[in-house]
Amino acid sequence: MRLEKSEDLDNVYKLFGVCAHHCSNIEYSVAFLLHPVKWEKHRVNLKRKNQETQNTRDIKEWTAKMSKFDEALDNVNQDIDSLDRMTLGQLINQIKDNYPYQKNRKNI
Repeated sequence: MRLEKSEDLDNVYKLFGVCAHHCSNIEYSVAFLLHPVKWEKHRVNLKRKNQETQNTRDIKEWTAKMSKFDEALDNVNQDIDSLDRMTLGQLINQIKDNYPYQKNRKNI
């Protein structure tokens, strides 16, 4: 089957492009909302490793601890980068899990 070029078909393709663009923006925005959650998840571990590194006086030991701190930072970056590979549904589930929604109910 061959589709003939028409103005209606051109309009459909234009609307499809606009919809794809909006969906991409929504995915990006939702993923960006989850960045603070991912940092918070790793915050305690990063803070502890940073404190251990700062309390070290021996250069070899400091280098080893700094390497472990860098690995922990890499884990955070990998966790955040994983958001870019999630579907919109997976991102929405992450939002639901990390940002609980409480509805205000008033008796009328």
